[in-house]
Amino acid sequence: MKRDLTAYGPVWDGAGVRGFGLEGYWYHSYVPGGLSFEGSTFVAKTVTAHPNQGNMDLRVFHYTPEDYFPDCIYVDFFRGIALNSVGLANPGIQDFLNRKRWQKIWAPFFISFMTLGNSEDEYLRETEFFRKVLKRSLPFFSSRKVALQLNVSCPNVGADMSAVVKKAISQLTILGELDMPIVVKLNLLVTPEEAVRIARHPRCDGISIANTVPFGKHYDEKFWKRLFPEGSPLLKRNEKYGGGGLSGKVLLPEVAVWVQRFRKLDSGTYINAGGGIMRASDVEVLLNAGANSISFATVAMLRPWRVKGIIRAGHYLTGR
Repeated sequence: MKRDLTAYGPVWDGAGVRGFGLEGYWYHSYVPGGLSFEGSTFVAKTVTAHPNQGNMDLRVFHYTPEDYFPDCIYVDFFRGIALNSVGLANPGIQDFLNRKRWQKIWAPFFISFMTLGNSEDEYLRETEFFRKVLKRSLPFFSSRKVALQLNVSCPNVGADMSAVVKKAISQLTILGELDMPIVVKLNLLVTPEEAVRIARHPRCDGISIANTVPFGKHYDEKFWKRLFPEGSPLLKRNEKYGGGGLSGKVLLPEVAVWVQRFRKLDSGTYINAGGGIMRASDVEVLLNAGANSISFATVAMLRPWRVKGIIRAGHYLTGR
């Protein structure tokens, strides 16, 4: 039986918008008029089973970026888009649980998890380890409403999209032993038809269509040439970054179409939709397409003064 997700509200953070454990980022204190996430459900920055260096150095205490302007993130403030190749830099699930920061949160929130290995043996072992470690700690959490976002489509770690359905179903079976709701996080490369197959798993309580799009994928060549005539700026900075993952306002129309297509195939599964929400009016676009709730991410970095209005719109338009 599907778990009820209404307790998590109509507006969710994108994973990591407020960091791993609500620590936020240095620029949050400089937002004109102040920055408040009140009314949005916290979604922790994605962790992996084991520590991962990724492409961004982290400070030891809060695991915030060592640099104010990390080289693996490219932003275009004027066009409202960004590329990132953070590569899931994180301390690993055990280390983070040892800090007891999630355990002190009282409100409903999400833990975001992704495996690094793409082979079946690797991702199954990582998922088993994650489940075992988290299960031991869950009784000590203050919040009784802790949910899991299972990320199976991050472009920054070379996720094999051809095997995403099989991978998601295998992981849902393992993680289903945890007494918590599970939402599977996808990007636009996963078709609505494939997403429906994932949603049919009895332990999939919802779908989150809110991940970045790998550089050069999904859209046609003209689209990418128009945005980046000389190729990915991240690749020019460092070859190991690859092209990165695209986020920002250009994703909104495609996400809306994806949700509409999914709803024609599946009218009941809970959908959290994000990607491209840059102003309050964008919220209505995704709700009208058939989403049950929305999430925001890039706007908190590029237009943070709009976050309050986006959250208010989400509550007003859903009546919650």
